Amino acid sequence: MGVIPNGVIKLDDRAKIILLLSTSICVFSTGKYIVVTAFTVILMLLSFLLGIGNKIFTAVLNYAFVSIIEYQLFPIMPEVLVANFNILIVTVIKLTPCYLAAQMLIQTTSIRMLMQALEKIKFPKALIIALVISMRYFPALKEERHHISDALKLRNIKGIKKIKFALMPLMVSASNTAEELSQAIIARGINNPAKRTYEIQSSIQVIDVFVIGASFLAVLYLLIGNVL
Repeated sequence: MGVIPNGVIKLDDRAKIILLLSTSICVFSTGKYIVVTAFTVILMLLSFLLGIGNKIFTAVLNYAFVSIIEYQLFPIMPEVLVANFNILIVTVIKLTPCYLAAQMLIQTTSIRMLMQALEKIKFPKALIIALVISMRYFPALKEERHHISDALKLRNIKGIKKIKFALMPLMVSASNTAEELSQAIIARGINNPAKRTYEIQSSIQVIDVFVIGASFLAVLYLLIGNVL
């Protein structure tokens, strides 16, 4: 959640959250490849319109690659190989639409705007706090890991020793980072019972209504279809 890209369209953060949830429900409640592919294509187009096409290009290529393996190569491959790789291939196919929807939310939404969206849809405050801390925590931990790795390279530490000398500082850093982030976020008043105000107020536009409506219709259609 760095610089927000400028795309052809903009979606309200609530629409993106609902789209992510509906995508997850739909792709895991159906076994039809055509449904998963339809979600993948729609989300890919939305990603390009939102200006994050470069972020999801590799995922789309991976989806095309594993689809070729699943439906072109598996029928002519030995059953032993199919049994070993089938779970991995199906997992990639199922998770790709969820990944695309998650990237749309992460790459085009600041943490502050995400908090505003979650509060507007009445998300539990305790979960909002945990989510915000997590989203700050992992990038900070990743940066610390790079610092430790650079220090080990300067000291020319390799092999088993590299694991030993990297693990302990990383564990200490992980603990300290979690504590510091918790204190910083609490100091900024995230747990204040008073209603928060925001400099930028989000609003639902026509395209958001369309996305939300289509998401609910897709979920209802698939759930009703599975019941019948």
